[in-house]
Amino acid sequence: MIKKVILSLIILSFVAATHVILWAQTIGDPNQGDPTFRKKGYMNGNKVNSIFYNYGLVGDIPPEISGEWPTGTANEYVGDVSPMIGVEYIGERVEAGMTVIDTIISVVTSDGPRGGSDGPPGGGIFWGFEPIPGYADPLQDFVATSSALDNDGQDGIPGSTDDDGKPDSWPWVWPDQPTWVDQNGVPEWNGFFGRDVMSADLESYFRFDDSRDEEFPIYPSSIDSTRRGLGFEIKGRGLQWAHFMAEDCIFWLYEIINEGDIDYDKVAFGMMVGTLSGGRGDSHDDLAYFDLANDITYSWDEDDVGSPGWVPVSDTRNVGYVGYAYLESPGVNIDGIDNDGDADSLSSAPRFTEADFGPRSLNPGMTIFSIDPQTFERSPFTVPNQTFDFESQGVAYQLFPGQTVQEIEEDVYDNDFDGLINESFEAHYNQLVNPPPDYELDPQPALRHVDYETGAGLNDPMLDEGRFDGIDNDGDWDPAQDDVGEDGKPNSGDFGEGNGIPDAGEPHFDQTDVDESDQIGLTSFDYFSPPGQIRMSSDIQLWEHMTPGLFDVAPGVAEDGDFLYGSGYFPVFSGNTQWFSVSLVYGEDFDDILNNKITVQTIYDENYNFARPPEKPKVRAFAGDGYVTLYWDSDSEASFDPVMGYDFEGYKIYRATDPAFNEINTITDGFGRKIFYDPLATFDIYNEYEGFFPIDYQGVQFYLGKNNGLRHSYTDSTVVNGQLYYYAVTAYDRGNVEKDVFPAETTRSILLSPGGDVTLDVNTIMVKPNAPVSGYIPPSGEESVEHTQGSATGDVFLSILDPTIVPDNRLFEIVFEDSSFFQRGTVNYSVFDVTDIPPDTIIFKSDNLSGESDALPNMGMRLTFRNDWNVLINPDLSGWNSDESLPEFSIKLLSLCDGDFVGVGSAFDYEITVMGSADYYSEPFYVECFGYVGDFPSVPINFIVRNASLDKEIKVIVNDSDSSGTLNKSDEVFFVELNEDTGEEQITWYLKLKGDGNTIEPEQGDVLTITTFTPFNRDDRYRFTSASAKVTEGIGESVLDDIKVVPNPYTAVAEWEVNDPYRQGRGDRHIDFIHVPEYATIRIYSVRGELVRTLKHEGGIFDGTVSWDLRTRDGTVSWDLRTRDGLNAAYGIYVYHIDAPGIGEKIDKFAIIK
Repeated sequence: MIKKVILSLIILSFVAATHVILWAQTIGDPNQGDPTFRKKGYMNGNKVNSIFYNYGLVGDIPPEISGEWPTGTANEYVGDVSPMIGVEYIGERVEAGMTVIDTIISVVTSDGPRGGSDGPPGGGIFWGFEPIPGYADPLQDFVATSSALDNDGQDGIPGSTDDDGKPDSWPWVWPDQPTWVDQNGVPEWNGFFGRDVMSADLESYFRFDDSRDEEFPIYPSSIDSTRRGLGFEIKGRGLQWAHFMAEDCIFWLYEIINEGDIDYDKVAFGMMVGTLSGGRGDSHDDLAYFDLANDITYSWDEDDVGSPGWVPVSDTRNVGYVGYAYLESPGVNIDGIDNDGDADSLSSAPRFTEADFGPRSLNPGMTIFSIDPQTFERSPFTVPNQTFDFESQGVAYQLFPGQTVQEIEEDVYDNDFDGLINESFEAHYNQLVNPPPDYELDPQPALRHVDYETGAGLNDPMLDEGRFDGIDNDGDWDPAQDDVGEDGKPNSGDFGEGNGIPDAGEPHFDQTDVDESDQIGLTSFDYFSPPGQIRMSSDIQLWEHMTPGLFDVAPGVAEDGDFLYGSGYFPVFSGNTQWFSVSLVYGEDFDDILNNKITVQTIYDENYNFARPPEKPKVRAFAGDGYVTLYWDSDSEASFDPVMGYDFEGYKIYRATDPAFNEINTITDGFGRKIFYDPLATFDIYNEYEGFFPIDYQGVQFYLGKNNGLRHSYTDSTVVNGQLYYYAVTAYDRGNVEKDVFPAETTRSILLSPGGDVTLDVNTIMVKPNAPVSGYIPPSGEESVEHTQGSATGDVFLSILDPTIVPDNRLFEIVFEDSSFFQRGTVNYSVFDVTDIPPDTIIFKSDNLSGESDALPNMGMRLTFRNDWNVLINPDLSGWNSDESLPEFSIKLLSLCDGDFVGVGSAFDYEITVMGSADYYSEPFYVECFGYVGDFPSVPINFIVRNASLDKEIKVIVNDSDSSGTLNKSDEVFFVELNEDTGEEQITWYLKLKGDGNTIEPEQGDVLTITTFTPFNRDDRYRFTSASAKVTEGIGESVLDDIKVVPNPYTAVAEWEVNDPYRQGRGDRHIDFIHVPEYATIRIYSVRGELVRTLKHEGGIFDGTVSWDLRTRDGTVSWDLRTRDGLNAAYGIYVYHIDAPGIGEKIDKFAIIK
């Protein structure tokens, strides 16, 4: 048995040493935190919307929005969330001017609205976390997010030519990944799972450190004396999915790096959370519960009544539930204990018994273990018969036989010398508390541990596993899917890609595999009231409230309470990295929040690999008179899912009058909870997938469409002029029944800030339809597509999508590429502006020819193709030019020798013309195969065959069965043509004539025409000329009769007025003047003749409405029912005078009724 123990210890020694070496390879950013680089961000990728900051704080005070759910309601559930790191450290401190060696307790926090932030007496400086520069664009104010748009140009259109090519919030170079740029020098996303890998629909990334914390005389860096704090740096990430199963949560991931030189063996990580169930004006009656069994703390409102203006979460409940789900804790892989309980069920490692936590006597001959303080290698030692010196974990002991020793919980040492560090009766023997109202103890299976004396458990890969040990501990690395190299991006050619072994940075291995960490779990929870009871500046108070084993059950009394939960203690050695992750979760009721907790746990257990939708389409829109036209690109259709492959299925169009689309979130599950949004239209691929996805989620199924075909534009004619509308075009995939994967759909994100600013995504749009100016002439060109060259039999149509950007008097030409000389299968098309020389390329070699094409870039026009894809004979246009009694004919493809010798169906038209005499000769032809002999000599003939499409005569082979030399009802003719691509001759069509006694033989002048359905091909040219919208010159004064005020009268409110949930007071009020000529001036007077307001139409022919303050490209203005002095307009009758330059004047009146 001794040999077995020694061998096991050698193995353990190697693994422990490997841990230390690999830990040392983890380095932080050399830059230090800087408060001048503070930036904010918004996590709004699903139904949850919250502000956060790049120094760790989540939430804030008004006017910012904190923990809003659902998005767009102004329902706030969270006040602030602040991460913190605490250590207990033997170091120097100053007392009465003297430096003494003492125990230092330091807890580093984030600055926030809670007050009492740490800093020197008198304030002015914050001692805590600050953002590290370089991880966001310094010229703007926002944290880098994966969905950031490139929209820093003047035209306001994302991704246009006046933008700089980089998403606005990203830096040009990532400090930690400087090589992650594309071939154009544009940075690629610095994703959690690697280079340009976006594992979630919305991901944020930032770094912060504690280098500004000067409270204690600690200098963690031996090479930088200006570096203060404890030496900790944190990589922060937020993740959100818009998938209907995960739409009610935000994930927060924290990667903690000790970039200093100090080894800390007693560290705790915590989160201070302030909840506001029911809103800021209703936080006094909240209830909370900590469910340790499910690792979630949740809060709800006692009387189910929210703050004024609160939006009910359902028809039966006003205020929902909010909670923080605890997902990942720091791991300890040196204590010999299976902290997370995931050891193999067949493991030889024993479970703790109650006796393991009692005292034990050091009897002579007993084996005890010494632990190396650097490698944590265990070395056996036999207790002698006399007093002896013993050293373990760097601590010297003098022991004697018979001495009683016992583990001291939470001091991070092996006090009883059994090789196990810090075993705890509460944490490892495991007693948990049930949810209310029971509050009963619920015994759980004790954890497993290594028995160093017998060696049991030493070889269990999931006991003391680590995320830097170079081992695929749980064996889930898949070479078919995960062998993508250290940058995590397939086909980038980086180190490790395709080498057949797991490498750092690849999925499901080490740092990207959450299961490969022996997590200690949540070890403390403290609920307190009032919120100011614990001061953020009190290191001692914060540290004490994170003491492992402290689980303070929230009282069943409604009050304004907050909570602090923690995980500790764990070591963080120099260069070591630890992880901590939580999820902010919401639910309509208790069952809903627990179901959502199951979902977030599943996402975490799958390494944050959740269903990913296709790429978002890029949407543009035009708002006309009583209609809105949307149009979008086809990029979504080429989306590739690394697991599901090419699984794009279709598009859904949504419309609402609120930016969060809450008014159409009406499709409920079997429990009546709102799940899906009701689309205006759905367009899907014509394939075998249609109807509802076969698997339901809580009684509701995802609709895949009805195989109505894809479209890339949609006109909504059910709108009301003057109403502000929000649209979204989403792309969705088909899911996978066999893999139990539900369909995934892109986000529909529109962010409305408390200040009224609107931030759109590439697939969302905000428009307001209105009447055009008087004398408006729409753009033309839709009927002008002309087939100027070639023989294609399809059609090309031009449609106007956006009249505002159609260019004037530009000549365009469409050309095609095909697959082969004869069959002319259409491959792609190109569009050129040929107005000037040289031509300008508009679309180059696009293969989007089925139905609608992509819109001409920034020109507001789209081509639609009806192509005859297959070469077929057109019987309606084929036949003789004379008497119907001439021979019947058939034309098909020659097939001889059991299909080994076949003709080619050429995409050309032909004319067979009968001449006066047999002065022409056919080509000889001989073929022999399978007993068949075809011998057709050259014979005289009285006809010629011309390829009418190419305007040239072709050769023929003729089977003149009656040897007459004339074309008659018994002849067979084979067309022989030169393939200009290969230079070889080939038989194309086979013509056979037939008839009876009444058939008239063809004579001189008779012509048989053969016409084909022909695809678009290399010989075809189509042209069209565009004409922009205009205003009729010299319009008469009569157009002023079209001017109207709507609504008239205005009665307290107009149906189109915007409901802004963040705006205090009455909000938007306005009336519209419609059909106003360009540059007209409107003066509004009271009935007493007092000037109330002057409005000007600043030009722009597409909107003849002088209306609200929506800033459109035509420069419209507004009357918001305020006077020129900024006062609300009084109720009553008003007179308006319109002066339209060059047209005339008009006087009329309208009323405002109380």
